[in-house]
Amino acid sequence: MKLQFLFTAPPDKRFLLLPIAWMLVLQGLSGIPNPLYFEELGIEDTLLSNLSHKVHDFDPDFQNFMHIPLFGTLGWLWAWILLYWNFPKTKYFALLFGISLGYGLLNELSQYLVPRRFPGLEDLSFNWLGSTLAILLFLLIRKSLIPKEGKA
Repeated sequence: MKLQFLFTAPPDKRFLLLPIAWMLVLQGLSGIPNPLYFEELGIEDTLLSNLSHKVHDFDPDFQNFMHIPLFGTLGWLWAWILLYWNFPKTKYFALLFGISLGYGLLNELSQYLVPRRFPGLEDLSFNWLGSTLAILLFLLIRKSLIPKEGKA
């Protein structure tokens, strides 16, 4: 596979399923309650409580850092799939940043609904940082790989 494929419009709009599926994965990870919740209920050693430990039993700094590649992947996927529709630049950027940053906020706020999970500005800033860095990297690489129309 050529590297250019990753930076040109996808061949089919069905590729839209990729960023949507990734959003569902992120939402699933964000929707797992803290292990303390299961301990309070007295239901330890279940599939969900064990999964909760696997997700939450990391150093908090590592957990914060992981927001960058996870939401970076989301930003890159949206930057790529939105090329399919060939929007004008302003609409492309509005949609791209609106979806990526908006979802980062929505994902963080949804944690109010999850037992023993709490939204935070630090997590939100890492969500936005990851998305923004990936989008900028995508655009820079795309600009260097894809020749401008009209140039040989």
